Amino acid sequence: MTMDGVKIVELVCLYHQFFIETGSDDLKKFNAWMSQNAIVASSEEPSISEKDKNSHILTLLYRLSKFTRLYNKNFFQEFNVKTIEEYYFLNSIRKLGSPAKSEVYLHNVVETTTGTKILKRLIDMKLVKELDDRLDKRIKRVKLTHKGETEIENLESSFSHMDEELLGYLSPESKEGMLNALFEINNYHTELYEHAPEEYGKGNKEQF
Repeated sequence: MTMDGVKIVELVCLYHQFFIETGSDDLKKFNAWMSQNAIVASSEEPSISEKDKNSHILTLLYRLSKFTRLYNKNFFQEFNVKTIEEYYFLNSIRKLGSPAKSEVYLHNVVETTTGTKILKRLIDMKLVKELDDRLDKRIKRVKLTHKGETEIENLESSFSHMDEELLGYLSPESKEGMLNALFEINNYHTELYEHAPEEYGKGNKEQF
């Protein structure tokens, strides 16, 4: 039986409640805690408000991002690129072919100042090269060098081990439900951001 996005959210909220009460993030202890407390999710009588659900989900996403960064810190020691942001820049340039710099920044959801610094590092490492636009000389495009292609191939061949450590214990059903929920969140915010990057995050949804 597959687990839908709603049930994933309920499970995440219960895990957050368990973490607050016990201070533990051990999954076996979480399972025992659920059994001991006989917690049964009910769609008719929700035990937690929507506001609290939102708060718990965002808190857990933040914690997961911190765990991922700890893995990344050790993982990138063996490569030329040293951050996950640099990897995603390389990956987006490969996917887009020879994009304008502004397209790379938009694709990676970063401000121009931050994106410029990341691209400069990649160019200095000879992983990316600049190209003039054929029609508009004011536009600078970027493309992976041979060294950059090799770098990203080496990175991706090593990622599977880290991915397995981070998420390998989850069941296929849990992963499917999580993917559905995260795709929905990502698609919603991507549409808002790409429509008006300079206005995103200001809390004025009416303009969209």
